[in-house]
Amino acid sequence: RQGLAIREWGHKQLEGGFEGIPAERDVLVSALKDMMKNKKFAGKSAVVHIPPQNISSFPIRFHVRETESIESVIVRESKGYIPFPVNEAIIDYPSTAATAVGDGDQYTATVIAVHKDTIKQYLLMLKQAGLSAEIIDFGLSSLIRLHQHLYTAIHEPAILCHIGHTQSLLSIVSNDTIFAQRHV
Repeated sequence: RQGLAIREWGHKQLEGGFEGIPAERDVLVSALKDMMKNKKFAGKSAVVHIPPQNISSFPIRFHVRETESIESVIVRESKGYIPFPVNEAIIDYPSTAATAVGDGDQYTATVIAVHKDTIKQYLLMLKQAGLSAEIIDFGLSSLIRLHQHLYTAIHEPAILCHIGHTQSLLSIVSNDTIFAQRHV
């Protein structure tokens, strides 16, 4: 069998409110260790789903000159949208589209950004629990990539949903725009 497969999953209700990482790291590490005691969990890899409150997502339009790469222009253009210094960001762009050809190229992109310290906190927590991250998931990025894999590029606005156990993501996106995104 190729690729990832889910052999077992666990759910544990945490007592009281959740303040987030790092405030609740010990509680989360303990919960993960308790779940790992179940012998059905044979591996040591985990998928990290970054909570929506830690994610900045936005559409951008940009021009790429012949001497530039798409990546460098996305980083440069993202500076005005990210609420922290761009060198402290992990940036993903699940959707890019060329809009015109001429003196360089004109593009649009959907950009997802997370502070590096947030990712480091999750990786540290997993390490303390004896796990490692196989995938770091940004909800909207995953939905867009899954849609593009199963279908084609999103030319017309599309409603993408991830229905979860305690929280769901509803989004309306096109190839180059996030029209709406709500976590309910």
